[in-house]
Amino acid sequence: MRHKKADLVNEVLALRNQISAQNEPAPLANDGIPDDDVRRHLLDAIEHVQDAFVIYDSDRQLIICNDNFRKLYDYTKKQTTPGISYNDLIQLDIDKQSIHDEDRADYSVLRQVQRSHPQDAVSFKMADGRQIEVTEHATSSGGIVSIQPDITELQQVDKALKQTEEELWRSQEMIRALADNLPQFVTLKDLE
Repeated sequence: MRHKKADLVNEVLALRNQISAQNEPAPLANDGIPDDDVRRHLLDAIEHVQDAFVIYDSDRQLIICNDNFRKLYDYTKKQTTPGISYNDLIQLDIDKQSIHDEDRADYSVLRQVQRSHPQDAVSFKMADGRQIEVTEHATSSGGIVSIQPDITELQQVDKALKQTEEELWRSQEMIRALADNLPQFVTLKDLE
């Protein structure tokens, strides 16, 4: 099943019309705004999401993604044509050796398990050393919305913090050991 880039927008607008027909509030506050303008705004918003962003339909075929998704995995526009399957993209990552050696063997399994538990975030290392976190959420129509930030800097800061904590702990232990082994007649005095 092939999708045009605007299929997601059409689906949202159809849902709005269906709910409006039932005299319930529409999920989009766009009363009086032409559908073409809403479509353009939604496409602009998706493109301006800072992280990699992708939506798959209930058959796990790509509906839309932003350029940050393409850049993250070094995909071409042709490789992310609407309608390509989730599994094909995973296999492409493996074939291109985009995933780090230590994660490559488990990558396909990891991503497939995530499909059955979409709210659980998973992370893996790319071949170039970047660490990616993938969070997926199920849509009401059975599709998946996926947000995939590069968390490399965050992990580096976390690692540096842990190293600092370990150094502080070692320093405290050294001071305690020194204090425990000093003769009792030594006192600490404030010079002021």
